[in-house]
Amino acid sequence: MFEKLAAHFDEAKQLLLRGVIRLAPAQEYGVVTPLAQVVSPSMPVFIVGDDSYQAYAPIAESPPPALRFGSSDSICLQQFTEQTSLALEELAPALASSSVAMESIIAHALYHQQECHSLTEAANRALLSMISGIPDDTRQQLNANQGYVLPILMAASSWRLHQGPGDIEAVGGNGHEFGIRLRGSSRWLTCQADPPVGPRFSGKHNEPVLGAIGDSAVIDFCGLGGQSLDASPELVMLWKSQLPTNWRNRRNALVDASTGVVSARRIADTGLMPLVHLAMVGAGPEAGILGRGFYQPDPGLFTALKHQQTRG
Repeated sequence: MFEKLAAHFDEAKQLLLRGVIRLAPAQEYGVVTPLAQVVSPSMPVFIVGDDSYQAYAPIAESPPPALRFGSSDSICLQQFTEQTSLALEELAPALASSSVAMESIIAHALYHQQECHSLTEAANRALLSMISGIPDDTRQQLNANQGYVLPILMAASSWRLHQGPGDIEAVGGNGHEFGIRLRGSSRWLTCQADPPVGPRFSGKHNEPVLGAIGDSAVIDFCGLGGQSLDASPELVMLWKSQLPTNWRNRRNALVDASTGVVSARRIADTGLMPLVHLAMVGAGPEAGILGRGFYQPDPGLFTALKHQQTRG
């Protein structure tokens, strides 16, 4: 509908079901996209990287209802179109004259006890403080949208996984399967994508939750998110009754100190699964966000990897 290939939701759905429009894994094209959001050919994107490699992420929408939460509310398209216009007309010229260093944004967020995935207000504030030349009303609007920085953090994490010396190059889910792609491989290793667990929003207790979806797991596999949970006591309190008892062990056990990213070999050796912080997206026809929680991949994904390493 954004590309004007369909006039309404049902027509768009049929184009997908008939295969007229095909979906492909975003990370195969150097793109990372949050939850259920799709990146189409003419959408503007943020670029994060260096002279040797760039990663791309779409413009974040407004808070719910939003496309990334699987909502088909007609206001989503309007809001997303407005956000893309704002980004092209006001942010693009400002960023063209002065790029933003992501490391300082991440450091600022961690210092303010936010792990850069479920909690992004501090990172969003830091991002906007580094962009000059945008109108005050635009700055206020983007400050109010705490998740605006999230796709940018995802692109930075994807760049790190791609460029770093770690053994995992890509990671994400599509609601049905969750997978990793090892460095130097074109094949995804996958397992069933179980739903994230966590407290539900009021009135959302009986609705089904979609399996782990989106590319934001790149953040957690870069040592942030679920592997920096001890930096965010607010989330620990929120999830304390549902977190695994050994959640504190994840960072020391799974993050390679020399690379700063999660190691597939360490997962296979320890049997500990990384924690991936994810919004809980509804699996029903109305979709939308039901809560926020965390996901742990099926251990079988990494057990098979350990067997491969042993045979190799």
